Amino acid sequence: MRAGVGVQVDPLVDPLNVVAHSQDIILYGRVLDYRPALLQTLLYEDRTCFEAGGAVNIHPIEDLPYYLVVMARKREEPRRVQFATEHADLVETVSQAIRERGPLSARAFAHAEKVRAGRTKGSFRSDNAVNQALYDLWIAGELMMHSRKGQERVYDLRERLVPAQFNATATAEEAEAFFALQLFHHNGLLAAHEWRRFFAGTLVRSVEMAEASARLEALVGAGKLPLCCSKELPMPLATSWQTISLCSSRCLPAISPTPGSRWRHQRKRK
Repeated sequence: MRAGVGVQVDPLVDPLNVVAHSQDIILYGRVLDYRPALLQTLLYEDRTCFEAGGAVNIHPIEDLPYYLVVMARKREEPRRVQFATEHADLVETVSQAIRERGPLSARAFAHAEKVRAGRTKGSFRSDNAVNQALYDLWIAGELMMHSRKGQERVYDLRERLVPAQFNATATAEEAEAFFALQLFHHNGLLAAHEWRRFFAGTLVRSVEMAEASARLEALVGAGKLPLCCSKELPMPLATSWQTISLCSSRCLPAISPTPGSRWRHQRKRK
């Protein structure tokens, strides 16, 4: 049962719970006899999965080294740099408190501390600076989710939660090679311009169409990525071999083993 939940990770985490959380609804439909406690065990006891992202997703823990590359780039986003500069003392206080006192949520910080920290502008998540400091430290990978108490997030240092073999940052090249294929596992069929947009957003850097075309051609040429072509399709689409194994021939009318120059001649986005 627990293994069944494990192979179905990557659902989007929804804090709202009308009938059930969205991640639980997904797993109810995919795992026989699923119970929400199983996912909580994987995340917060077994530590075989972790939560990451602005729109929070759940990933296998073995993927963490690649995500740490992205997390480091998110730390350098202008709005996070600005907050860290303007609230440097607060960020250090929050980080040091967790280091010394163990897992903490925003509730653990006294009201007086929150008042002194002030309010932030432009964030739909929270305008309280303590909450924002915790969130930014989490986005950057310095903190990870220790547990959840209802809607309350409890944070701890990454090195105290992650198994040692996964608490290492991959190289930029390794991370980019990983995400290049992972996007197809997550999204199925993708046109080149769609893949480029997802790839750039995931890596937190710009990606020109020439780079996207070269990467996709290399993947198809190496046999890592099948190219799907049909007169019914307005442009060539790529997918993963994993997707092909789950689809019928009706989904994928034909597969071309090499892309040629197809990627460079797709319709321009309007």
